Amino acid sequence: MSTPTIGEATGTTGPSVAESAHVDESAQPSIKRIWFKDLPAEQKSYYHLKDENWIPWQDDIMLVLDVCNMIGYITGEIVCPNEENDREGAQNWIFNDKITRKVIRDCLSKNQKYHTAGCKTAREMWTNLQAYNQVQGDHTESALMRELNAMKACEGNDIVDHLEKLR
Repeated sequence: MSTPTIGEATGTTGPSVAESAHVDESAQPSIKRIWFKDLPAEQKSYYHLKDENWIPWQDDIMLVLDVCNMIGYITGEIVCPNEENDREGAQNWIFNDKITRKVIRDCLSKNQKYHTAGCKTAREMWTNLQAYNQVQGDHTESALMRELNAMKACEGNDIVDHLEKLR
């Protein structure tokens, strides 16, 4: 008695595993489509990028983009295939880039959305956000460090009051 093939065991009529191994991979698109159902529910949070929270927001959104296999769209590592050679891959890239832009925009405050208006790709959007917010973050950090360094207790100051100001 012979062992049933995978197709017989599952009731499908597709090729067996051995036959599938010989499928011409050049017919496959170079870019797979990202499906909405694959996006984690956590990314639909209400934690928006504001002018003062770039560093923690960046860490959070990078994690979401990593889980969703979207980081390459903001870094430029995933390049759109040539449509003449890989039509489906190019269409999938365009679709995935749009989803990446949507994920990012859904996590922006109203004021931050101005920095992404008119961006045609997720990479362009990310570059604009980084350019604006990194500078803002550096200015904020410098200002806070100057203020902290200037806060020195003098002889006769109320130490408890001074510590409250430092906090």
